[in-house]
Amino acid sequence: MVVIIMQTGLPGVALTLNFGQLISQIYVEQYTLQFLNMYGCEFVTRLSLFTEYIGVCHFSWLLYHISSMLACKSVLDARKTMRSMKSTDGMLENGDSARPMSPTEFNRQQEAVKLGRTYEVHSELEDDKPLDAFDLFRYAWSTIATLGAIMIIIYGISLGSYVLPTPVGATYVILACVLSILFYLEGLMIAIVATQYWDRESFKEVYPRAYALHELINRPDNVKRFIIGRQACTVCTGFLIAQITTFASWTHGSYNKVLFYIVVQSGLVGVLLVLSCGQLMPELLAQEFPLRFMNMPGSYTIGAISLYADSVCVGHCAWAIYFMTRPFACKKFIDENDVKETKPEIMRINSAELMAVTGSPSGKLYETVSKK
Repeated sequence: MVVIIMQTGLPGVALTLNFGQLISQIYVEQYTLQFLNMYGCEFVTRLSLFTEYIGVCHFSWLLYHISSMLACKSVLDARKTMRSMKSTDGMLENGDSARPMSPTEFNRQQEAVKLGRTYEVHSELEDDKPLDAFDLFRYAWSTIATLGAIMIIIYGISLGSYVLPTPVGATYVILACVLSILFYLEGLMIAIVATQYWDRESFKEVYPRAYALHELINRPDNVKRFIIGRQACTVCTGFLIAQITTFASWTHGSYNKVLFYIVVQSGLVGVLLVLSCGQLMPELLAQEFPLRFMNMPGSYTIGAISLYADSVCVGHCAWAIYFMTRPFACKKFIDENDVKETKPEIMRINSAELMAVTGSPSGKLYETVSKK
C-alpha cells in the first residue's frame, strides 16, 4: 500500500488531474472566449509554437511518416486517387476531403452551411511540403536527441538508478506496457473526437472494432466521460514513466554536475521518450487515420477502461470545484436560460480509409455489394 499510494506518486496524480487539468478543461468547454481572454494564454500559445518550431517534435513526425508508409500505404494511395477525382456521382472534387477534417474545420463548415456561405477546407498536408535545410536540421537534432535519450534510459534502468521500487527486469516490462497504454490513450482522444459525428454505419463492415468503439463512446455524455477517464489514466501513466526515467541515484562521476542533473537526473530523457513515442506519434496517426487507429486490437478495451475510470469518480472533485468557483469566476456570464447545446448532424463522410477498402470514398460501393 505504501508503494502504490506514496512511492508511485498517486497523490501527485490526484493533484495534477483535478487542479491542473480537469478544472481548466471543464471551464473552457462552456466559457471558451472568457478562458482565451485570460492573462497568459497568448504567452503559452507562443511558447508552444516556438517549442515546435525549434524541432523538439520532429522525431515524432519522422516516426509518423515511417509508420504511415508501413501500415497505411493503401490509404495514402487512396488519398492520391481521391485528389484526382472529379465531382461525379457524389465523389470528391480535387480530393478536398481526402483526409478527415479536424473538429475545428468540421465545426466551421457546419456554421458556414447554416449561414449560407462556402467554407474552403485546407487540405494541404505536412508531408506535401518540400523540406528545406532548416527542416533537415530539425529532423537531425531531434532524432539524435531522442535516440540518445532512449539509450540513456535503457542503461539507467540496467543500473537500477530509477525511483520506482521494482526489479530491473520488471521495470523494462512496466515501461513497455505503460508506453503502449499511453499510445492508445493519446491516439484515441484524437480519433474519437474527430469521428464523433460520423455515420458509423458507413464503416460497420470494414472496420468492425472501430464501429463497436464508436457505438460505445457515442452514447449520451459518454464522450465527456471518456475524456475525463482517459485524462486520469494518462496522468497515471505519466507519473509511472517519470518514476522509471528519473535517475535520482545515478551519480554524475566526472561529468559536469549541473549538466548531468538537467539531462539525466531531472527526467528530461523520459520527456523526450514520452513525447516522441507515447504522445505525438499516435496523435498524428489518429488525426490522419482515425478509423484504422480505432480499429486496432486493444482500442475498445482502452476505451472501456477510460469510461470505468470516470465511473469510479476519479475526476469528480474537479466538477465540485468548478460548480463552487463558477459563481465567482464567471458570474456575469452565467445565464442558464440562454444556454442551448447544439450539435452537428450525423454525417456520412468521405474518407481515404473507406476508399482504400471499398473503392468508394463514402463506402457506398461496399454498401451496394453487401445489399446484393
